[in-house]
Amino acid sequence: MELENLNFFLIRGLGREIRHWGKFSKLLEKECSFLYCLELPGFGKKADKISPRTVHGCVLELRKEYLKVKASYGENNESVLCSISLGGMIALEWLRAFPDDFKCGVIMNTSAGNISSLLKRIRVEGLLNLAKAIKEEDKRERERNTFRLVSNRTVDEKIVDEWSHYAEEIAPDKKNFFRQLQVAFSFKVSSSIQVPILFLASKRDRMVDSKCSEDLASYLNASIEFHLDAGHDLTLDDPKWVIKKMRDFDL
Repeated sequence: MELENLNFFLIRGLGREIRHWGKFSKLLEKECSFLYCLELPGFGKKADKISPRTVHGCVLELRKEYLKVKASYGENNESVLCSISLGGMIALEWLRAFPDDFKCGVIMNTSAGNISSLLKRIRVEGLLNLAKAIKEEDKRERERNTFRLVSNRTVDEKIVDEWSHYAEEIAPDKKNFFRQLQVAFSFKVSSSIQVPILFLASKRDRMVDSKCSEDLASYLNASIEFHLDAGHDLTLDDPKWVIKKMRDFDL
């Protein structure tokens, strides 16, 4: 893909806000024509909203914002939907329901209930960490544990500080977290998606088995690339690799 001629719209994953894109969004913004991070209802700057209970409901909420932004800033170029984890499930439903919105989708470390088993969609380590995170009251310790789960790199204390600051500044309602969890567990992908998709998966993802992405790619006859040592948050562990794979993607 010629990134410089494309608009990118980004969707994060479970319990995260747009600031968690960190370095990746800044790097990608330098490469593409226009970049916009879509905030999921119930988190970040939309913390006062109620999180939808279905993936399609999430799509409808985000699409309202997308259409306004596209009309204001991005009518001149085609758009790409880039997403991770739960965001990937929302992206898959969006590409099915509104195939003319995007030229293609880039989807990282995601899964679907009709394709993969529960213990592949969330590994035992991820399940235990999730339970621990829900109980943990110390926000910094919770974010440090999250870093250890989603990254295979040495813990970056500066990033942990940033994440804990986000949690202190805008504390999401736990009810919205559980709504998102329900959305993720109930998601089933349609086989009728016609928009080109590039799946990216981490072989050493300790939260979601990379086989989930592999099986989705096979099910949808889509392209897939594997990172050999990054964790669940590919854009945290190797943002330049993600951008390179997008650039190399031959539509």
